[in-house]
Amino acid sequence: MIRTSILTRIATCIAALILGPATAVAGPAEWALDSENSTVSFVSLKNVDVAEAHRFASISGGISGMGRLNLEIALDSVDTRIPIRDERMREHLFTTQEFPTAEISGQLDWQTYADLEPGQSLDTEVRIELNFRGATTPFLATVQVSALDGQVIQAVSSAPILVSARSLGVADGVEKLREIAGLQSISMAVPVYFSLRFRQASHRH
Repeated sequence: MIRTSILTRIATCIAALILGPATAVAGPAEWALDSENSTVSFVSLKNVDVAEAHRFASISGGISGMGRLNLEIALDSVDTRIPIRDERMREHLFTTQEFPTAEISGQLDWQTYADLEPGQSLDTEVRIELNFRGATTPFLATVQVSALDGQVIQAVSSAPILVSARSLGVADGVEKLREIAGLQSISMAVPVYFSLRFRQASHRH
């Protein structure tokens, strides 16, 4: 019995040295995107002064415990409220058969946001990268981050992100859409807005 007890203590000490304290084993919290309560939208301008709002119906992703943001937008889910226009955008603008998704990534000072008390908010700027059609483009997003409760954080664009069709390499697609629709013009610059809600996931053991 004495020998067994000693061996057990030795094994416990070795395990503690390898694994560290129990709190370290649990790892940092992760935050999953609440897709049903999150939106990414954009506004197109045609014939000089006709503005129309559109959105992507399917986005997913989250934030790691180390503050790494990764979001995926299903480009097939573009929703302009006009089905034929959705089809044309998929085919001629986004070419979704070849490029079905767009990815957004960035490194956040996430602990600052996670420490917000319910009802508190702060304004910040976040550097993000958009991976679209195989090319990566950096953007600076102006964001208001709010704590809705102890486990839900909401990030809302406090200013639009201006995206250029030319810089993304889809100017020809915009021109094709203009020709098909018989329009005088379609703006090459598009303001993009977002409202993203993140919910704290369970600790992983």
